[in-house]
Amino acid sequence: MPRVPKQSGGIAIPAIEIVARILVALGLAGTIIVGADFFPASVIGVLLAIPISGSILPCFTLPVYGYQATVNLLAGFAKGLHGFCAFFTGLMLALPVFQPWAAFFLALLAALVVAVLVYRINQRWSSLSS
Repeated sequence: MPRVPKQSGGIAIPAIEIVARILVALGLAGTIIVGADFFPASVIGVLLAIPISGSILPCFTLPVYGYQATVNLLAGFAKGLHGFCAFFTGLMLALPVFQPWAAFFLALLAALVVAVLVYRINQRWSSLSS
């Protein structure tokens, strides 16, 4: 990701923009799900992630909040994917061995552990760069 100054605090997003984002995301996801009969599950899974991360979030953020906010948003999203991957990898490994509820909580624990590790690594990296 390009290096841009971090923004402190949140930004106020109007309620109508939140509703518009949800409707656009549901429309794209619905279209992809309708196509599930024609594509393998792995393809549909990848396609469902693209509307949110690749179009909805940046397309709403860039024109209203600018380049810096968009880069910060995508950088945060990319960092969050570590936990996402840990959750689904943990779920895939735990489901054949444990009851579904236990596999879910183990996968959730894996995601939390990875999120904390990524956070601490980023903190350490930031302190070394300063």
